[in-house]
Amino acid sequence: MNLQETWNKLDREKLGTPGNSLLPAFKKHSRHPVQKLIRAFQITLGFTIVFGLFFIALLFVFDPWIIRLFLGLLIAAYSFFFIYNLKTYKKLQVEWVNPFDSPLKEAFHKIYHIAHSSIRFQEKAALYMYPISITGGYLMGLFTGNSTQFERNLTNLHVLIILWICMIIFTPVCYYLAKWMYKVSYDKYLQQLQSLLKEMQPEE
Repeated sequence: MNLQETWNKLDREKLGTPGNSLLPAFKKHSRHPVQKLIRAFQITLGFTIVFGLFFIALLFVFDPWIIRLFLGLLIAAYSFFFIYNLKTYKKLQVEWVNPFDSPLKEAFHKIYHIAHSSIRFQEKAALYMYPISITGGYLMGLFTGNSTQFERNLTNLHVLIILWICMIIFTPVCYYLAKWMYKVSYDKYLQQLQSLLKEMQPEE
């Protein structure tokens, strides 16, 4: 008997009101991949807040307007990712709070699509943020190393060439590091959910 048949059997046997009686205990004790996905998004939201506050604090540390400009861009980017992840988290919650209201397979499909689409979009969107992060970090290092010569160094060709080299090298490094982090944080749960969906396919 596959998962869908088991689910339907519970419904046929009229075991009280499933959404009220079975679901709380199921959610409390289950280590379901959907719960792990939701937990992963909660952690991501927490880290986004922490890093956003960190960049806001740096605004009061560095005086040069150009450094504050890049910090402002980073804060805006983290604000965007926070709002986007929050919307994704709420969508997952809606699908998971009352899974008995729709066929199990359909609910799992929606959850998989929501999470997968969100993660892949963020991987691509973050690619535009890495040059900003690298430039901001480079400028902060430049200012910390010699604040009195900071403005003069900004017009130094040697300094600018090093900045471009850093962006060319570290942008793909950051991208693949982020892909690895997404894989560790999310992909294993998406794969588990995909396996459940395959098990629910009718036998031919």
